[in-house]
Amino acid sequence: MPNLTSIAMAALTASLLLAAPLAAQGGDSSDAPPIESFRHEAAGIDFYVEKSGDGPPVVLVPSGQGDCGAYRYLADTLASDFTVITFDMPGFSRSGLPPTWDGMSAATLGNQVAALVESMGITEATFYGSSSGGVAVLALVADHPGLVRHAIVHEPAVVSDVPLTPFNEAYIERRSNNVETWFNHYLDPDTPCCNRVFTAEELNRAPVTVTAGMQTNAWFAASAMVLAQRGDLDLLWIPSKHYPYISVPGVVAEVIKAKAGD
Repeated sequence: MPNLTSIAMAALTASLLLAAPLAAQGGDSSDAPPIESFRHEAAGIDFYVEKSGDGPPVVLVPSGQGDCGAYRYLADTLASDFTVITFDMPGFSRSGLPPTWDGMSAATLGNQVAALVESMGITEATFYGSSSGGVAVLALVADHPGLVRHAIVHEPAVVSDVPLTPFNEAYIERRSNNVETWFNHYLDPDTPCCNRVFTAEELNRAPVTVTAGMQTNAWFAASAMVLAQRGDLDLLWIPSKHYPYISVPGVVAEVIKAKAGD
């Protein structure tokens, strides 16, 4: 009989294979504020960063695909009210490799994101992450709570997750090597970054809101429910599947706007 991890991996693989039909979707961002893209060194990593808008900082942490291009439409929606910062994860797409892949844990991801944000002069921000990006955000709550104004996590991958649907050919090309990177290093059986069990005390070191999709795979929704119950966290159901920032970016933006103002 297959164990829970193998069942989860089967569901995640199916999610990746079925993601392609969404590739051409996305809203019109012609009126959005311009995006400033640049490279920034932090934690020994040459990060590719995108910044747009003006206002309180909101940081969008990529999920398993590792490429911040997936956040384009959400970032455009938020940029009228916030300074939106997102980036390619270390070793993915346009960001450089981390100094080492050894010990690639949830804490490592959180430390890398914290180092990047703090090195940009940001002392407090609202963080959003979905799937394995949500795991990184939860690590920030647990290990760097002073940096977190509010954390919003959508179906954080407590076991693993798969790369997200692309928007265009350039995204597809950048993402081509990311699948191997994610499986080889984020799912390393010796130090799996998505297997951390966050305690109730850790989950309450900063404000956290969990979201789950009404149309999502049962595994993802159940994981979100268990996490929210353990920490007695707010759980919001939204009309989406596993990647709401692509399918319903406006809905996600409204959740972030509401929580960033709390």
